[in-house]
Amino acid sequence: MYRHLLVALDGSAFAESALALAVALARVAGARLTLVRSAWVPMAGLGDTGQGQIEAVAAAEQYLASMAARHGAAVSGIDTAVPYAPAAEGILLEAQIRKPDLIVLATHGRTGLSRLVLGSVAEAVLAKTPVPLLLVPVRAADRPPSAFEAAARIVVPLDGSPLAEAALPHAAALARATGATLSLLRVVPAPVEIVPAPGFAALVETREIEAKARHEAEAYLQTVADRLRSEGVSVQTEAVVGDPADTIAGMGGDSRAGLVVMATHGRTGLVGALAGSVTLGVLSRARLPVLAVRPIPPLAAEAPTSVPEVLSAQGRHL
Repeated sequence: MYRHLLVALDGSAFAESALALAVALARVAGARLTLVRSAWVPMAGLGDTGQGQIEAVAAAEQYLASMAARHGAAVSGIDTAVPYAPAAEGILLEAQIRKPDLIVLATHGRTGLSRLVLGSVAEAVLAKTPVPLLLVPVRAADRPPSAFEAAARIVVPLDGSPLAEAALPHAAALARATGATLSLLRVVPAPVEIVPAPGFAALVETREIEAKARHEAEAYLQTVADRLRSEGVSVQTEAVVGDPADTIAGMGGDSRAGLVVMATHGRTGLVGALAGSVTLGVLSRARLPVLAVRPIPPLAAEAPTSVPEVLSAQGRHL
């Protein structure tokens, strides 16, 4: 379970929605928080006295002190840090120094063709940190921090790969701590309908392909669910046919769904367990907080078969 959360703030009310979620998790886990706000005012030239830099640091310190005072009674402890660096660099620096179990960050994302679908800060942190990252998207900012309540469902998208299953230990630990139910989800892409040319018959009907794929997905999910139930986790499964990114990102329409936990890895942080485009689509369009877990390299080669083994491989414990 998480014992130390690093929460990135920028002074905005939107970023503070991530702090509310972090506080809710810290209560459940008995964790302490480190609140981070970067201060960065580049020197203007030779005549610059550095007063702007001093004022930026002082303003960040004052802001974090007010946040710590507001939430200090709710958690086991709060520290603050003001790295003098651009936002992403400051977050990564503090994570390297303080070694948190989880980074919590609001995302100023947007859809479309822009590379900055998550916001440049979130994308940079996701790409470079091995620490699990809890992302709170714009669409989830107004939702109450219900992800860590007993009534919540924790959605875990799986695609049948060991990489995707690397998210399971984190989801299972949260479920046990909160009494929440894991909802294992496998989205089977709709098969392309076969339109035979004149004089040729389709070898396999589209519906048969779809039915077979769903059956295989259900069997796979049941195998994973049985393993988790043997470890004391409440689990339900769902296999659906549709667009993976749209289906997963749209889970916020379920009032009981409070969190998505999924694996992501690679040089950009967005390539892997679920195809890169799917992962990116979920993170940029999600209506729920998303806990992104980046598997360590050994997991990519050979995944342990149980939740305790995976946590042990990551240097963590239930």
